[in-house]
Amino acid sequence: MENLNVEILSSAETLYMKNDVLLIDTLKYIQGKTVKIENSWIIGFCLRGKGSFRLNNKIYHVLPNDMGICFPNVIVSPNMLSPDFEWRVIVVSSRIIDMICAFTTSESWSLIQAIEKCPVWHLHSQKIKMFLLYYDLLKTYLNFHGVYRYKKERLLALLHAFSYDLYQTLLYLSPDLQCGNKPEHYLFPEFLKILSESYPCNRKVSYYANLLNTTPKYLTYVCKQQCGKTASEIINQRMVKDIIRLLQDSKKNIKEISNELDFPSLSFFGTYVKHHLKMSPKAYRNKQFQEDKRGRDR
Repeated sequence: MENLNVEILSSAETLYMKNDVLLIDTLKYIQGKTVKIENSWIIGFCLRGKGSFRLNNKIYHVLPNDMGICFPNVIVSPNMLSPDFEWRVIVVSSRIIDMICAFTTSESWSLIQAIEKCPVWHLHSQKIKMFLLYYDLLKTYLNFHGVYRYKKERLLALLHAFSYDLYQTLLYLSPDLQCGNKPEHYLFPEFLKILSESYPCNRKVSYYANLLNTTPKYLTYVCKQQCGKTASEIINQRMVKDIIRLLQDSKKNIKEISNELDFPSLSFFGTYVKHHLKMSPKAYRNKQFQEDKRGRDR
């Protein structure tokens, strides 16, 4: 088995940008191989032919107008592909998914569980055409080497729109998904709702536990059961998203950002950012500035 990474894919007639977005339209480098795409979501669309794939040792069959979705770190190997098999695949890193994905609402976790059980979905031909339009637009943006502003922002906006259309399509195909009657099925959506409506978000699990009339330990248990992440990890994910957004806004200095997000001190803010982004706020902002400058100069 080999890990399928940007270096392999970029030589396999694909497109990529900053290790976060990959487009695949060839089988050349994965046919007959077992591969693992780490820390990325895979969304594939079968255009013609038929085939079967082994995902984590279970075989799934695909036909024209089928869509397949794989979560991060899945092990994939083509089992059988017809000579005329054709597909389009969009690979998006977990980092970008966390930034733009629609899969953060209260009902989405039941949907994610449904995808894990059945990763292949049959779509109406018009839906396939719509998703192929997204594919072609992404390809156009990623192939464009001229000078235009806000390239990264446009790509993120396009991926954001794609994620909402994907989410809506899956909900339409799964109308019977219910949250269930267990207390944790109501507690978790309420936690997400309160967190999404809070700005700046409180970083203490106890704050949300008190609002939900439960204990931090039980709230953490419910979150872990529902999505695989602790309550603290979910809170930090939201906070980091706000930090990144504000650091990319050059109109506010780092102290102002620290105050806006209700950190007790600038040094505490710097420690928090360095822990989650692996660099200081200033270093991260400079890195983004240099990347944007290189994008404008192309």
